[in-house]
Amino acid sequence: MTKKMEKPCNRLKDEISHIEQHLSQVGLQIKSAEKSELNALDADLRKAKEVCESKREQASDALKRINAFIKETKDSVITQLEDWKTDYQIDQIEKEADKREQQAIDSVIVAAFGCHEAEVAILDALKARKMAIEVAG
Repeated sequence: MTKKMEKPCNRLKDEISHIEQHLSQVGLQIKSAEKSELNALDADLRKAKEVCESKREQASDALKRINAFIKETKDSVITQLEDWKTDYQIDQIEKEADKREQQAIDSVIVAAFGCHEAEVAILDALKARKMAIEVAG
């Protein structure tokens, strides 16, 4: 694999690996929720909310870049393809590849943030159910 190809592939692999690890951890939290104390679920929920909030700006920035990418792509794709057919300007093709790589990474970042939001929702639901069970006796 060329160096230029290796770098974006590694960035994507790293982002996907983080998501996989996070989802695995959330799965374990779900499995152990029945045995967990309410305080432990509350602590997990607080931590998940903190992490989610810390990722919000990154996800927001990535989403802005995705939307800008989509708008730019709609506006220029036909023109770019016609230009490429006639003169194959390598720098334009490289810039397009860079933009598409960034768009893919941004999509993964937004998906990862969705996982964090899902974790918060899951832990909140588990805590509410645990509280309901404890109150009901």
